[in-house]
Amino acid sequence: MNPTDQAKLLSDVDAFCQELRPIEELCYVEHRYNDQVIPLATKYKLMAMPAPVELGGRGADTVTYTRALARIGREGTGVRTKNRNVDTCRQARKERRFSPSDSRSRKPAAILSKCK
Repeated sequence: MNPTDQAKLLSDVDAFCQELRPIEELCYVEHRYNDQVIPLATKYKLMAMPAPVELGGRGADTVTYTRALARIGREGTGVRTKNRNVDTCRQARKERRFSPSDSRSRKPAAILSKCK
């Protein structure tokens, strides 16, 4: 990847992150999945960064791709955190937390009842 293409890709990633940030903050507060990640990534042509240009990608080399992912990761976007509720439920199940009043019947604590 030549330096011009690399700069363009990283500029697109930055623009993507700046446009995504307000939406992500609202989704985080409302505890809902950010459904704008994919459309915005498509708008900035970030869906296939490391794929060859001939196949519709951006042809990013490993260093450029890593820098792009690091930038996206700093935003804390839904791409990185979309499974936070699932992980919490899995962890709760793994630890087998039970409420004290239901310890004999082995019914899960309230945290597990909220897991879908």
